[in-house]
Amino acid sequence: MSRTLLAVALAAVVAAAPAQAAGAADATASGSAEATASGSADPSSPSVLAVPPATAGIDVAPVIALVPEPAALRAPVSPLIASTGSVDGALTVDEGQAQKQYTLAGDVFFEPTSAELTERARTDLTELAARLAEESPSAVAVVGHTDDVDTDEYNQTLSERRAEAVRTFLAQAGGLPVTAEGRGEGEPVATNETDEGRALNRRVEITAQIG
Repeated sequence: MSRTLLAVALAAVVAAAPAQAAGAADATASGSAEATASGSADPSSPSVLAVPPATAGIDVAPVIALVPEPAALRAPVSPLIASTGSVDGALTVDEGQAQKQYTLAGDVFFEPTSAELTERARTDLTELAARLAEESPSAVAVVGHTDDVDTDEYNQTLSERRAEAVRTFLAQAGGLPVTAEGRGEGEPVATNETDEGRALNRRVEITAQIG
């Protein structure tokens, strides 16, 4: 009889142990929180940084550098083309390995709606003829272009007249064999919907073959 009572008592003690431990933990946590909130914690006791259980198991991602890797160097495109020109853009030069192309702005080098060269055109073309004579290109071609404001026939004729005016001047100033042709409005380099675009399309191109 006494053994039976002793076994029952031991079982009761074992069953009550976890509940007592949990209660003690809750009491400790509650007491710590109250002490922190009220500011009554003992200043002489070491500070304890509590990690909330919800965040204790979070994995921290590795830090990734935000500096991009340097781009790989690319080989230059051949043939190389370097663009230069006058300050006002009236004369631009595209220099490649095999040729040079000089573009003359129609609004600067010609009188309006005509093939008559302006004084500025004569000055620049004189310098250009001397340069071409020094370079001795194998061929020089002059091509005239217009915008699309007038008829196709008118623009074609105007482009031919302007190209011929430049060809004649270069041939006389530099003694170079030069050909000339006009292509009217067929090869625009900009839109014809704006004044700026039409001005770019009114041009004469001089291409010199090097070597």
